[in-house]
Amino acid sequence: MKRFLGKCIEYTFVVLVFIGLFYTLRFIVDGMDAADLLTLVGSLFLVFPLSLFGGYFLARPIQRRLEGKGTATSHGRELRGNEKPHGVTEDRNSPFSDGG
Repeated sequence: MKRFLGKCIEYTFVVLVFIGLFYTLRFIVDGMDAADLLTLVGSLFLVFPLSLFGGYFLARPIQRRLEGKGTATSHGRELRGNEKPHGVTEDRNSPFSDGG
């Protein structure tokens, strides 16, 4: 179900990017002689592929969160063994603590 929701979000972004690029292309070729032909060819070979890539890359972070994977900044890094988190300089087993 989460995969289906992720695909729905992706294709929603594709449609939004397509509409934006299509109207931008129509605005650019509006005054030209073959405006209809240029709009059709531009939509097929420029706007549609760009909207597919744009929608995919816009939806990718949302899809990763839906799948339960970490964000791009975490890189799936977990502490191993006796590693300490960044910024921690003291140890629980130090000679200055009460338990050690």
